[in-house]
Amino acid sequence: MSKLLDLNDDCLYSICTCLDLNDLLSLKKSCRRMETIVLYLWRHRYRRLSLTRNQMGSFTDKSIFVDLMSSVCDILEELTIASIDSSQIKWIAHLRFHKLHYLECNINHNFNESCDGNTLLLTKMCAYITKLTLLSSTTGKYIKDFNHLIDLDLSCCNYLDTEYIAEICSSLKLQKIAILYYGYNTVIEMSAITNCRTLEELKIDDHHLMLFIDGILSLPHLRKISCYTRDYGVYLVDKIALTRGPSIHTMIFNSVLWSNDRHIQNLIQMSYLKYLILVDDDVEDEQLMKLSQQLTQLLEFHCINSRLESDDGILEIIKRCEKLEVLNLTKSNISADFLKSLQCVENQIERVVPLKLYCGQTSIEDKPLIEVINYSIYFLYLHYAI
Repeated sequence: MSKLLDLNDDCLYSICTCLDLNDLLSLKKSCRRMETIVLYLWRHRYRRLSLTRNQMGSFTDKSIFVDLMSSVCDILEELTIASIDSSQIKWIAHLRFHKLHYLECNINHNFNESCDGNTLLLTKMCAYITKLTLLSSTTGKYIKDFNHLIDLDLSCCNYLDTEYIAEICSSLKLQKIAILYYGYNTVIEMSAITNCRTLEELKIDDHHLMLFIDGILSLPHLRKISCYTRDYGVYLVDKIALTRGPSIHTMIFNSVLWSNDRHIQNLIQMSYLKYLILVDDDVEDEQLMKLSQQLTQLLEFHCINSRLESDDGILEIIKRCEKLEVLNLTKSNISADFLKSLQCVENQIERVVPLKLYCGQTSIEDKPLIEVINYSIYFLYLHYAI
């Protein structure tokens, strides 16, 4: 430490910019000079801050946590807190984060305290946020007071009151809302969600969505529905395909195709589909052959971590979908001879555009690379963000 302190302040500051938060917290305690440098760094460089559960648990000394948050509050733009309790929120309740636009916060539940009181404090501290991910025992009260909010995620908030959900959707100009894993014994009225005419993306459980799917599909700006479903998948996809089939450009399925040709029939109705993503599924050759005959506008096909009947179905997709730009077979069970078969198919067709082929963690990863004209082959893990 003595040799470190021989350096001038500019050098120490440069070193501190490369350190993580845990190291900075330790340095801050070492001496007054390092404390000054660390505080200066926090005040001028920390626009994004992520606090882990362990870090929050270590803030038993109120002054350390307050020093940190007081230093960053004027410039912070994004804040993630993995675990915070009511007392810690009250420690910093006097602060105002005027530049904060994203807050992700997990508030520990305390049966002896008002859960909505914490939300009220956050509306005053973080009045200008546009994106909120909140995990707490909130009922939804006071969330409407985040006047600038356009992106709201209340997944796993099991104490939400349907009255406050309706209030949120009618008061705020939300573009995205997520209400997942909530209330099997609770009924959300259709108007609660459909009153949000600015809504573009909805993430919700199937037992809620099936009650107002018609109203949701009529929203003027809707472009994405994400649904966790166990029992009503076929019904919901039927509705979507029938109502909006030609206008749908992306479908993502996670472990739903196996032994279910109804979904294939629905996909065929989506004649302008450009992106099809299958994750952790059992896929038959006949299913892929049917899709290849109808989805001629397909630009990307992702078949990730899936069990293929053989290579034949994939080869049909390549042969018939001439506009295809990306084929992602990451972690799927293509055969060791797949590239040889691909070379044969290539000789039969004229591709409109070169194809990027992703084969990370497959049987051909360790095989000698065969050059296939018009194909770029990558042995990478390509994850499609949902």
